[in-house]
Amino acid sequence: MASFISDFGLIWYLRELNKKEFMKFKDFLIQEILELKLKQVSSTKVKKASREDLANLLLKCGENQAWDMTFRILQKINRKDLTERATGAIVGNPNLYRDHLKKKLTHDCPKKFNVRIQDFIKETFIQNDYDAFENLLISKGTERKPHMVFLKGMAGVGKTLMLKNLMLAWSKGLVFQNKFSYAFYFCCQDVKQLKTASLAELISREWPSPSAPIEEILSQPEKLLFIIDSLEGMEWDLTKQESELCDDCMEKQPVSTLLSSLLRRKMLPESSLLLSTTPETFEKMEDRIQCTDVKTATAFDERSMKIYFHRLFQDRKRAQEAFSLVRENKQLFTICQVPLLCWMVATCLKEEIEKGGDPVSLCRRTTSLYTTHIFSLFIP
Repeated sequence: MASFISDFGLIWYLRELNKKEFMKFKDFLIQEILELKLKQVSSTKVKKASREDLANLLLKCGENQAWDMTFRILQKINRKDLTERATGAIVGNPNLYRDHLKKKLTHDCPKKFNVRIQDFIKETFIQNDYDAFENLLISKGTERKPHMVFLKGMAGVGKTLMLKNLMLAWSKGLVFQNKFSYAFYFCCQDVKQLKTASLAELISREWPSPSAPIEEILSQPEKLLFIIDSLEGMEWDLTKQESELCDDCMEKQPVSTLLSSLLRRKMLPESSLLLSTTPETFEKMEDRIQCTDVKTATAFDERSMKIYFHRLFQDRKRAQEAFSLVRENKQLFTICQVPLLCWMVATCLKEEIEKGGDPVSLCRRTTSLYTTHIFSLFIP
């Protein structure tokens, strides 16, 4: 149960105690120290300690023992709500959310394309991409400042798919291990439909059950990652005075004001942000928002296309034949620079070859490819 200390912070639970409960907590702790003959912690120091000091004293006993004593004492002072919340946070809440996110990203279909996300992104997002994001969002050396990273790129280049695959990788524990307890994805095109909302409401919309443990989630803002996609999809007023912004996560605000408060570090300044937008919107925002890094999402180059064709076909000869047809057709080659369209073209060619059709005639007109793809969606 050591993850309780490292992931959620003993200090948060001590702060939930009123003055009388805190004094009782100290009395029971002194009894525990004497019974267990713990030399690392002085009874005198416990009596004088503030909540912050007491958390540090407890940790001298080691994380496991600190938790065991804390849990027993919370039970003795009848704070059942805290023991239940702590237990849920340790063994349930983060894992519950990760599992929900994994299922959502694995099985949900994008509204515009009848294709499961993992059928595409697992082929286009490689270890180098994971490493790049790790380097952007993990502090170097002793530096511990929160991060704000912009991912900019032309519309259709694959930013959303990249971010959703990053979320999927996080839910599987492939990136940001021990860095973020929670990662939340908000798309501006979607959230702007709400008109007004609080951050707590946005988080609750992503939670697998009606009641999200908001206080627990927000208890360590430095372990939160907010991914905000498609900033170009919302009207921004970045000229607002700081006093017009909001720092209360429970308070309803116009959605643009709410997200501006996150971007301008009025709300949860310790959290990390990963933002995506077009170059035009980034240019308008860069002087008003202090970011720690900028990453450019580029179109597929020839090498990336080849890699994808070979992974999809899994037959070197067939993959090379199919890619040659694309390479010789300037219009098709340009289309395949967009990752999702590359998937569509490669899939259509693969299906045509497998059923003994003529891929050459299919490539003569892009209309043929589009209609083949559309018809394939209706045929079981």
